[in-house]
Amino acid sequence: MPHFALLVAAVFGFALKRGEMCILSGITDCIDHRSLRAFRGFFKISLWAALFGWGFWWWLPGAKAGDAFPVTLATVIGGAAFGIGAAINGGCFFGSFSRLSGGDLTFLLTFIGWAAGASLQGHVPWPLSTPVPRGLSPVAQPNMLGLMFFALAIILCLREIVSLSRGVVRQDRVQEMSIPLIGATGAFLYATNGAWAYPLAAGPATGSGGIPALSAATLFGGFLAAVYGSKFRVRFA
Repeated sequence: MPHFALLVAAVFGFALKRGEMCILSGITDCIDHRSLRAFRGFFKISLWAALFGWGFWWWLPGAKAGDAFPVTLATVIGGAAFGIGAAINGGCFFGSFSRLSGGDLTFLLTFIGWAAGASLQGHVPWPLSTPVPRGLSPVAQPNMLGLMFFALAIILCLREIVSLSRGVVRQDRVQEMSIPLIGATGAFLYATNGAWAYPLAAGPATGSGGIPALSAATLFGGFLAAVYGSKFRVRFA
C-alpha cells in the first residue's frame, strides 16, 4: 500500500487545489457578504470524510482508529493561537496549501513554521498540560451509534450525488466536484497513516515513506492542479 498511499495523497492535493477552499476566506465572506458558502463546503467535506472514514476504520485491515481527546485549556488556547496565526498568515491550512502549490513561495515560511513547531513538540516546556487520549473514538468500532451516523452520512452523500448529477449546485461546480474527493482521500490517508494532516510535520507515518513523502505527494498533486487550471505562477507575494 505504500505507493498507493502516495497516489491518494497526490489526488488529495489535486482536489484541494481545484477546490480552492479556505476557512479564513469563508469567515471573511460570512462577515462581509453574509455568505455561508465556504462553511457549507466544509460541512460536505466532513460528511464524505465521515462516510469513508468510518468505512475504512471498520473494514480496512490495519486501519488506525481515531483517538478521543478531551477538550482542555491547552486545546482552546492552541486553537485560538492557530486562528490568530491564520489571520496574520492570510490563510488556513487549505488556503496556504493552495497558495503555495500555485507558486506563491512566501507560503514556504508557513510550512517551515509548521514543521518547526511539530519538531519542538515534547522538547519545549509548556505551562499547560498536553491533552492525553482517553481511548478510542466512540465510533471507532461498529456500534449502534456509529451505524446510525453512518446511515445518515450515506443518505446525505447520496443526496449530494443526485444534486451533482442533475447540475444542481449552489456554488462553483469545480469546487463541488472536488469536495467528495477531498473527503474520501483525506479519510483514507488518516485511516492508514494516522494524524498526518499538516504537511511537513515531523514524525513517521507507517507504510508510505513517512509524513514528508505524503506531504511531497500532496504538494505535487496541488502543483498539477494549478498547471491544469492555468493558475501556476511563481511569485513571492
